[in-house]
Amino acid sequence: AETFDRLGKIAGDRVEALTLLAEGGTVGVLLRASVEASLLVLRRRDMSSLGRVFTGSIINGVAAPAACPGAMVPAGWQAGEARGRIMVGIDEPDVSAEALDLAFDLAQERGATVTVLHAWRAPMFYDDVIFARTSEQTWHEAARLRLQETVAPWAERYGDVTVEVVVEYERPATALARASSDSDVLVVGRRTRALPRGLALGSVTSALIRTTACPLVVAPHPGDAEPTAAEETS
Repeated sequence: AETFDRLGKIAGDRVEALTLLAEGGTVGVLLRASVEASLLVLRRRDMSSLGRVFTGSIINGVAAPAACPGAMVPAGWQAGEARGRIMVGIDEPDVSAEALDLAFDLAQERGATVTVLHAWRAPMFYDDVIFARTSEQTWHEAARLRLQETVAPWAERYGDVTVEVVVEYERPATALARASSDSDVLVVGRRTRALPRGLALGSVTSALIRTTACPLVVAPHPGDAEPTAAEETS
C-alpha cells in the first residue's frame, strides 16, 4: 500500500500505476515480467557489503538476460534534475546498435543531446607509460574518426538530435562512471546471452551497476526474446 501511494504521488494522472503480487524467486519473476515490458526498472540501494552482494546478485541476474531494457536507478537520484544529456558507452569493435538505438530514442523524446563515449587504456603499467608518451594523441585522433563514422547512420536518422563524440584514454568503467554525474541516463549494451549470466554483462557494466550517479540502462542483445527455464526458476 505504501509503495502504491508513492507511485500515485509521483505519476499523478499522467501514468496508470498497477501493482502485482507474484509467487516465485525474485529474479525469475522479474525475468518473466520483462518479456512483455518495455522497460524494467530496479533500484540500486547503498548498503552494507553483505546487502550489496545480495542486491547485486539480483540486479546482475535480471540485467544480464532480461528481454527488455533494464534500468538501474541509484538511491537518492532525483528525476527532476534534468541535465539534457543522454550518455552512451561504446566498445570497439563490438558496437551495440541496440544501445545507440535506445540512446537516440531517449534523446529525441527528451530533447536532449546524445554524448557517445569510447574509453580505452593500456592494461599494463609499463605499456601505459610508453603509450601515453608516444601514441596517445595519434590514438585519440584515429579513435574519434572511427567513432564518428560508426555513429554517422544514427546522426543522419535522428537529424534533430545533437550528437557529441568523446574519446578518453581511460579505463572504460572509470570514464563512464565519471561522465554519469553530468548525464540524465547512461546507456550501455550487453553481450550475447550464449555466455553465462554474469559474463553477459561484462566487467565494465558490472562495475557501472555499482557506481553510476544517474540511471544505468542496459540494452538487450538481439535474440534475447525470453528467459530460459533455468533463469525463470531462480
